[in-house]
Order: sequence, then C-alpha cells, then structure tokens
Amino acid sequence: MKRFFLLAYVIFALCSCDSMTKHDFEISNDSSYTVTFQIRGYGDTVYTLASGEKQTFDLYDHPTLIFSGNLRVTYISKTSSASIFDMAVYTYVVTNNSLHDVVLQENNGMLGATPDTTVRIAGGTQTLQNDGETILTTYHSESITVYTESPVWAAYYEIDDPTGTLDENGSVAKIKTDALQFLSFTATPQ
Repeated sequence: MKRFFLLAYVIFALCSCDSMTKHDFEISNDSSYTVTFQIRGYGDTVYTLASGEKQTFDLYDHPTLIFSGNLRVTYISKTSSASIFDMAVYTYVVTNNSLHDVVLQENNGMLGATPDTTVRIAGGTQTLQNDGETILTTYHSESITVYTESPVWAAYYEIDDPTGTLDENGSVAKIKTDALQFLSFTATPQ
C-alpha cells in the first residue's frame, strides 16, 4: 500500500510540473540579423527567422538555441518565449605605450566582426627635441569594438630571435613577447 501511494505521488508530481509538458513556445528575432538556429534536443532541423519575425513551436520550457554562423546575437529564454537580440557592443580605446607594433586579440573571440579578428596597434615613435637631449614619445591609440563587457585580452609583439635562428623562409625567426603590460584600455558601452 505504501508503494502504491509513493508511486501515485511521483506520477502526480511529474504530471503537474509544467516543465515536463510541451506547450506553445514563441521564439522572436529582435536582432538586426537574419538568424539560423537549431533547438537542442529536437533533432537536426534548422530554422531561419528574419529580423522582426516570430515563430511558435511545441516545446518544453527554456529550450537551448544553437546559432549557425558567426553572428553577434544571443537570447533570453522565459517559460513560454525566447527573444533573440544583438549582443551588447562596447568600444575600447586601446593605447600602445611601447615602441613595438602590438597584435591584440580577445581570447573568447569577441573582438570585431568575426571570432578570429585581431588588431595591430602601431608602436610609439620617438623624436629628439632641438636641445639634443629631450626625447618625446608619441603613442598610438586604436578604437576597437568588443562584444563582451569583460574581455579576456592577449597581446604580443614580435622581435628577431637573438640566436639568429632562421624560419622556413630563410628569414630570421621571430619571437612573440607578451605585450599586455604596455597597453592601456578605456571602455565605453554603445
């Protein structure tokens, strides 16, 4: 008898839970892109929504959307709807405080239009003043777009290998040297 009541309780609990039953679930594309996506756990069907379009599906609560391509979109899922929107954009002014050209990248692929975007920031220049002793250094800055509030930066500059080792082209090999310490960042959300 105890087993019967326990089994009945479990069945009742599972049947009364909304997340265990499918229902109408609306996905709206509020981004500026036409998006292509799949819904995890619902087969290999690929769906496309133009900007401003909506589509209703028979789904469980909070499905996971998997986007195709390198679009800068994300989504928020609620109990009976999901909204796709553009990622927040942040502009960083990056100043190179060294004399070397520096290559900057964001480790999570959130820099620029595609995940493999890198930015080269020119090195500073030095000039002697008329007195022959005062050196003025001019540093270069670049304004860049990032699609995250908390970027994970990596930066390097290349110098000739001091041992004189040659690369596959017969040129003196280059050594990458960490350059993050020479950069300063100023962020502003757009």
